[in-house]
Amino acid sequence: MASDFEIGRRFRAVNDWCVRSSGVYAAGWPNFHSETYHNPLRTVYGHFLLKPSIVHWRDVPATEYGATDMRTRFTGAYDYAVRHGYQHGFPNFHEANYGQGVVYGTFLILPGACEWRDVPAAELGLGTGDPTRFPMNRWFTGASDYAARRGYAAAMPNGHYANYGGEYVCGVVVFPPGKAAWADIRGRELGLWEDSLRPPDPPKQMTVVPNIVGLLSSKVNEVLEAARLRQGYVRNFTYEYRSDRLVVAEQDIEAGKEVIEGTRVSYGLKLAQQPQGVKSVVLVNRHQQSRPVEIYHLDSAVGVWSSKGTLYYGGYYVIPFASGRMNWLVAVDRGLINCNGGGPENISCQRFNWRAVGDSGGSQVELHVQ
Repeated sequence: MASDFEIGRRFRAVNDWCVRSSGVYAAGWPNFHSETYHNPLRTVYGHFLLKPSIVHWRDVPATEYGATDMRTRFTGAYDYAVRHGYQHGFPNFHEANYGQGVVYGTFLILPGACEWRDVPAAELGLGTGDPTRFPMNRWFTGASDYAARRGYAAAMPNGHYANYGGEYVCGVVVFPPGKAAWADIRGRELGLWEDSLRPPDPPKQMTVVPNIVGLLSSKVNEVLEAARLRQGYVRNFTYEYRSDRLVVAEQDIEAGKEVIEGTRVSYGLKLAQQPQGVKSVVLVNRHQQSRPVEIYHLDSAVGVWSSKGTLYYGGYYVIPFASGRMNWLVAVDRGLINCNGGGPENISCQRFNWRAVGDSGGSQVELHVQ
């Protein structure tokens, strides 16, 4: 876990490295990955870098940020950028006072260089609970890994998060190919530790993996922390995100096994109780960019996607579900970067994907296309 001081130091280090690049790069940020590549005498640190053509730099009064901690330092920079017509903004963690109050060095990203995405916290490796319990370096490694999986050149969190009906999502700014570059930079170029300079690691402490099968999802972190272990990847295919309605079905490391402290334990979840089905869905278009989307419905008994038409921003459809059948809803967004045509089965075009069992005695639920 990186301290707030270390996070700020890493940002200042890559900022100064970019200044020394003689105009090749204007800004950058760490993804908080590091590697020796089997050479114990050198350590490289992962970074994303931006060219001068898409970024401006500005000293911003600290009062404009309104920051109270590390996370809000990033939300403050982002919100300032949006208020002033930019697509995104982030701090370089240099600050000064020229006699009129403290100012923060801030990079501002020009429109068209990146896009906002609401990404489930679980996809960033932050679990299914409140993501603010994790330090910001974990958000950055999660965003970097998310970008790699989705084919983006780079991604970084803006510090914002929300909970839409039990699912925590984090604001992530993604850069398409060609808008950002990735580089491994040696520690000594950044003024950071290399393995040959580090003090020897302390002896590794061992602990025993507890049994978490059957536990409510909301209790797992407490049990793992008590055993001096960390949460790994959480597999949840139930479409339920409330931790008090999920239990652990399986764990990857068997209970009773001795492992090194800090080892990540991955596990799978299942519903604690069989859910009641859904009678109908009220689907509302709350698109972040106010775009229309095309709505498709699939009834398992029919087996063919049925178009429900175009749903414009602010509008809604009421879609009934046939009882006893699995029903799928997909919102196709033709404005997504990698959407090059195709129907609802094209994952790159899906803005929204949801399914449930129909039940004439069930409830009506309201869902939003974000």
